Amino acid sequence: MITQYLIELGRSPSIDSIKAIIDKYLHFATITKEEDKVLNAHGLKKKMPEEYYDRSSELYSDVFARYKIVGIDLVKS
Repeated sequence: MITQYLIELGRSPSIDSIKAIIDKYLHFATITKEEDKVLNAHGLKKKMPEEYYDRSSELYSDVFARYKIVGIDLVKS
Protein backbone atom coordinates (compact mmCIF):
# COMPACT_ATOMS: atom_id res chain seq x y z
CA MET A 1 0.00 0.00 0.00
CA ILE A 2 2.81 2.40 0.82
CA THR A 3 4.23 2.04 -2.68
CA GLN A 4 0.82 2.82 -4.19
CA TYR A 5 0.38 5.89 -1.98
CA LEU A 6 3.83 7.14 -2.96
CA ILE A 7 3.11 6.61 -6.67
CA GLU A 8 -0.11 8.57 -6.29
CA LEU A 9 1.93 11.58 -5.15
CA GLY A 10 3.04 12.07 -8.73
CA ARG A 11 6.41 12.74 -10.35
CA SER A 12 7.76 15.41 -8.00
CA PRO A 13 6.54 14.77 -4.48
CA SER A 14 7.83 16.90 -1.64
CA ILE A 15 9.91 15.37 1.11
CA ASP A 16 7.15 16.36 3.54
CA SER A 17 4.47 14.47 1.60
CA ILE A 18 6.69 11.37 1.40
CA LYS A 19 7.44 11.62 5.12
CA ALA A 20 3.74 11.97 5.95
CA ILE A 21 2.90 8.74 4.12
CA ILE A 22 5.77 6.83 5.70
CA ASP A 23 4.92 8.13 9.17
CA LYS A 24 1.26 7.20 8.79
CA TYR A 25 1.51 3.81 7.11
CA LEU A 26 4.87 2.22 7.92
CA HIS A 27 4.62 0.06 11.04
CA PHE A 28 6.50 -3.02 12.07
CA ALA A 29 5.12 -5.99 13.97
CA THR A 30 6.59 -9.26 15.12
CA ILE A 31 4.15 -12.14 14.88
CA THR A 32 4.46 -15.86 15.52
CA LYS A 33 4.75 -18.45 12.78
CA GLU A 34 1.22 -19.57 13.62
CA GLU A 35 -0.11 -16.03 13.25
CA ASP A 36 1.70 -15.73 9.93
CA LYS A 37 -0.05 -18.91 8.77
CA VAL A 38 -3.41 -17.42 9.78
CA LEU A 39 -2.74 -14.25 7.76
CA ASN A 40 -1.65 -16.35 4.79
CA ALA A 41 -4.69 -18.63 5.05
CA HIS A 42 -6.93 -15.57 4.81
CA GLY A 43 -4.96 -14.16 1.88
CA LEU A 44 -3.80 -11.20 3.97
CA LYS A 45 -0.08 -11.78 4.19
CA LYS A 46 0.72 -9.20 1.50
CA LYS A 47 -2.53 -7.29 1.06
CA MET A 48 -5.18 -5.50 3.03
CA PRO A 49 -8.73 -6.79 3.56
CA GLU A 50 -11.67 -5.28 1.69
CA GLU A 51 -12.72 -3.42 4.84
CA TYR A 52 -9.56 -1.32 4.58
CA TYR A 53 -10.93 0.24 1.38
CA ASP A 54 -14.57 0.49 2.48
CA ARG A 55 -15.35 4.01 3.71
CA SER A 56 -18.33 2.68 5.68
CA SER A 57 -16.21 0.16 7.61
CA GLU A 58 -14.71 0.89 11.01
CA LEU A 59 -11.50 -0.60 9.59
CA TYR A 60 -11.34 1.90 6.73
CA SER A 61 -7.72 3.02 6.30
CA ASP A 62 -6.73 1.22 9.52
CA VAL A 63 -3.11 0.11 9.11
CA PHE A 64 -3.80 -2.80 11.48
CA ALA A 65 -6.96 -4.00 9.68
CA ARG A 66 -5.46 -7.29 8.48
CA TYR A 67 -4.51 -8.27 12.00
CA LYS A 68 -7.88 -7.26 13.45
CA ILE A 69 -9.79 -9.22 10.77
CA VAL A 70 -8.07 -12.49 11.70
CA GLY A 71 -8.01 -11.86 15.46
CA ILE A 72 -4.31 -11.18 15.96
CA ASP A 73 -3.86 -8.86 18.93
CA LEU A 74 -0.74 -6.73 18.68
CA VAL A 75 0.92 -5.45 21.83
CA LYS A 76 2.72 -2.12 21.69
CA SER A 77 6.08 -2.24 23.41
